[in-house]
Amino acid sequence: FTSYVQNNSIKNFLFDCDGVLYRGTDPMPSASQTIQQLIRAGKRVYFVTNNAASTRNELKLKLEKVLKCQEEEILTEEMMIGSAYLAGQYLKSCKLKGQDEGGSNKNKARVHIIGTSGLCSEIQSAGFDVSGGQDPIYTAPSSGMSREELASYPFQEGNIDALVI
Repeated sequence: FTSYVQNNSIKNFLFDCDGVLYRGTDPMPSASQTIQQLIRAGKRVYFVTNNAASTRNELKLKLEKVLKCQEEEILTEEMMIGSAYLAGQYLKSCKLKGQDEGGSNKNKARVHIIGTSGLCSEIQSAGFDVSGGQDPIYTAPSSGMSREELASYPFQEGNIDALVI
């Protein structure tokens, strides 16, 4: 891998996280060394995850710990590309009510979320008024909600502009 990268002009690297760089809290063999070598060589490295439970900062902190690179501060939040962050950015691009052409909000669009606090935080950071979140009744993180639970979910009264599940 190292010789291939050195002999080619690849500038951008996107790594999936869970199962590629780590499993749980255990790093995959050579993941830390590879990532650090790429960054030090001036390559643009990004970390991609479809896990919407974490904010970009939480993912950065996990990667720093798992890849053992906290002291060097070589990882940045901008390198983290999570599905929760992308959902917020996509909703911004949809120009929901209250958003002007510059992306600022006069009256924030309301997004109802059935999901984790990390997902809520990223949608809020994108400039939306968030309702919902993880219902304390449905706290089993790995199992999620059954179809029956989702069908009987108690939505709050009032208008919403988008629903994120």
